[in-house]
Amino acid sequence: MYAFSHVGEIQMGFADPFKKIPCPFCNKEFSPGECPIVSGITGTVLYTPPTGKVWSKMRSRVWVRPPSSYKGELATLRCPYCSSDLPSNITEVDESTTIAIIGDVYSGKSHYITSLIYQLKKLQIPNKYFHVIAASQEIEKQYRTNYRDLFDLQQPLEQNKEAAVLGDPINHPLIYQITVGEDPDAMKRFNILIYDASGEDLAKQVSLVRDQPSILNAQAIIFLADPWAMPRFVDDLSHHLRPTVQLARAPYEFLSWIVQTFRAVRPELAQEFIFSLPTAIVIPKADLIEYHTLLGQEQEYERLWRPDYAGVYNNDGQEVDLLVRKLLNSLDEGALLNTSQGFRDLRFFAISATGSAPDDQNKYSRGVKPLRCLDPLLWILKALDKMD
Repeated sequence: MYAFSHVGEIQMGFADPFKKIPCPFCNKEFSPGECPIVSGITGTVLYTPPTGKVWSKMRSRVWVRPPSSYKGELATLRCPYCSSDLPSNITEVDESTTIAIIGDVYSGKSHYITSLIYQLKKLQIPNKYFHVIAASQEIEKQYRTNYRDLFDLQQPLEQNKEAAVLGDPINHPLIYQITVGEDPDAMKRFNILIYDASGEDLAKQVSLVRDQPSILNAQAIIFLADPWAMPRFVDDLSHHLRPTVQLARAPYEFLSWIVQTFRAVRPELAQEFIFSLPTAIVIPKADLIEYHTLLGQEQEYERLWRPDYAGVYNNDGQEVDLLVRKLLNSLDEGALLNTSQGFRDLRFFAISATGSAPDDQNKYSRGVKPLRCLDPLLWILKALDKMD
């Protein structure tokens, strides 16, 4: 992004004054030259952009100080609006892709995200270079906390708290850089931003718009259609596997409200009759299928659990889609199937973030074994032309 020159001790760079980057925390857009630069070592502000004359401000957008010019500081840009320190690679990647993980209170969003990243890091794609790294050590630390609780301690994660309870208006995403390609001279390098929020914040339009606005700027949606909110699924489960809470919102209603909220804040979506964002409708907790008194007897559903990490690359993504549609039809979830017809680019998936339910001691005594968590993400990245 920069064309470098030297002035004294400081390396300067020419930048495109019209190119703006969005903050992954508040989603405001700005030129890199508008950003303060801070030390990643001490937190000291190393550079403050001019705020006076218009000419000085315009010059700062073209003739900029790259953070890398401050040697030994691990310097980063700071958002001029929300004052969050930005990922160090924010100006180096081709672009950032925001993916909203949407689900109700007990749908298991945090479990899914933790297992998704775990499988993403282990992914190998035949005949392709594929590399994943956290955009910062702080982001990796955030992920490792959940990883330790889920995979090492083998215990369920705590539910997300509402933004009003936390008192934090900024929803911090997990940001990972993906580099992929066959030709070393033509690699794609981009960030994915994965937002997690409480089901209560997502369910209430006012809370979603006020407290989680970045989610509404997503380029794609992964929607967890919780089978615990499907009466037929719950009724035919053994008693010890049934939820201990009563879920009031049906998945199709929740999804409809989410779409309506997206359209309320994004005019380009409001003008469309068919919702255009790529959307993966995912059935979580699908490990329960084998214990279901109705569905567990049908060996056909065993095909959902092929052991590969990326079924979408083995051309069985469409097969899974058809199987999940059949599953929902068997569960009298025609309303969710009908709702899906209002989407331009949609596919159904079934996943299990843990591979089994917790035991009586609230532990995953059989170990945490994620199943097919990557499939929705890889399908979305292909739909967005991020991966060939």
